[in-house]
Amino acid sequence: MIKIKNLNKSYDMDNILTDINLNISKGQIYGLMGQSGAGKSTLLRCINGLENFDSGELLVADTNLKHISKNDLRVFRKKIGMIFQDFALMSRRNVLENVALPMECWNYSPMEIKKKSEALLELVGILYKKNSMPSELSGGQKQRVAIARALSLNPEILLCDEATSALDPNTTDSILNLLSDINKEMGITIVLVTHEVDVIKNICDRAAIISKGRIVANNTVEDIFLKESEALYELIGKKILTIPKNHKIIKLSARNDDVQSNFIWELSTQNKTKLSIVSANIEQYKNKSFGHLYISVHDNEIESALKYCSSKKIDYELITENMMRE
Repeated sequence: MIKIKNLNKSYDMDNILTDINLNISKGQIYGLMGQSGAGKSTLLRCINGLENFDSGELLVADTNLKHISKNDLRVFRKKIGMIFQDFALMSRRNVLENVALPMECWNYSPMEIKKKSEALLELVGILYKKNSMPSELSGGQKQRVAIARALSLNPEILLCDEATSALDPNTTDSILNLLSDINKEMGITIVLVTHEVDVIKNICDRAAIISKGRIVANNTVEDIFLKESEALYELIGKKILTIPKNHKIIKLSARNDDVQSNFIWELSTQNKTKLSIVSANIEQYKNKSFGHLYISVHDNEIESALKYCSSKKIDYELITENMMRE
């Protein structure tokens, strides 16, 4: 659906995007995360044709954007829906008229515009507000209108640029659930740009981390968070663990049933290892669980404990004081 190869983009000799390589499959919900200024929104604008790029290849919905004409670009943009952090609604138009605007620009018939606008507002759960003005809506309601408008031309791809950053946590969850439902029901490919890690965990299938204009991590959501790369530490920070004297910490990576509920009991009793649980961060992701469990083991027993982890095919890492990061 979206194939990017060796894409480069610069402004006034400053490299904004460098050697970007990404493949986003049809029907995926793909997350692009990074700190402010990392280049993720610029990449999104390249994907929808709002920004040119200096070199490389960019194929979106079977359209090669490298040498696209202005007329073809206009037609291409019908395939792309876009929602923004600030909703971008027209203040002098009511809800129904905001959704109708793209169809008016493409000369849809008045009857078709009304029918489709109402159907989309019903889809996003806000038909009862069709005659309201944007100023009368909450942030979540405004974003639902923006989503309905983005779907009005039957796009193949929906691009979301920090679409939940201005919303409270409960409203964010409701919008993400709506996007997930749209993805399942309509098969639309969704690309989410965000600096909010929880957004990625909530609905994305795969994700990439952009740092200083480069893709520094690209994997499934589970692997992104289980492998805890330096790029991820830049976003979420590193957990500080106090290591007891004459002890070391083993970090166990848990994926679904990898670390079973009785593993710690078996390690302690069958392997006769004295241990204590220092920290745990097991999270739910699409009806699955993943995360890390940190256990403290005395130096005299550390070798035996590591061998036991290996025998059980548990993914682990030995943590020492020198490995602690701020």
